[in-house]
Amino acid sequence: MGKKSTEEEFYQDIDTTKKERHCCSCKVMMIVFALLFIAGAVGIWYLLKSVQSISFLPVRKITPSQKSVDSLSEKLNQSIGQSADLQAQGQVGEVTIVITEDELTSLIAQNNDDFNNNLLAIKDITALVNPNAIELYGILVKPLKSSIKISALPTIENGHLKIDIIKVETGKLETPEFIVRELNKTIENLINQQVKKGSITSLSKIELQSKQLAITGRLVQ
Repeated sequence: MGKKSTEEEFYQDIDTTKKERHCCSCKVMMIVFALLFIAGAVGIWYLLKSVQSISFLPVRKITPSQKSVDSLSEKLNQSIGQSADLQAQGQVGEVTIVITEDELTSLIAQNNDDFNNNLLAIKDITALVNPNAIELYGILVKPLKSSIKISALPTIENGHLKIDIIKVETGKLETPEFIVRELNKTIENLINQQVKKGSITSLSKIELQSKQLAITGRLVQ
């Protein structure tokens, strides 16, 4: 009986030890998961704070207006007529359209859906122009909420507008490449479509000036 009792005690001790080890392992895993969760939460918090910590404000906030949209539309219609008249006289038919900051901002606001898709969403955009770049200021809503500043340099390539994004600023962190690509496509398409609206137009020159940009082009018969 004594021997049997000793064996039972031995195996009971083993079972107790296993249970204690199992309990200990579970506690360690719970602590590890808790630490990972905290680290992840801190990382997300830092990411959001880094993006939102810097606010980019334009030196002049522009309110979009229908008046500016109508003004640009009238300029485009006049340029089409002028180019056609010049070509009828045997001339090249190049004309220049001057687009002001107010007109460009209002044009973007009218086509705001172009800046909202599955990957990217920007609202409240103000467009400023200087001899070195077009600068767009706004609120990035997607993929993260932050103020945003976009510096773009337009050029003409094979009769079409080409936009090179010089810099995109959304806080302390580097802007993801896909945002830059989406902005390139969006701005190019928007200005190309508007300048060429109602006609087949070949662009030959674009000049950035103080508070406006000048685009030169002609009708292609």
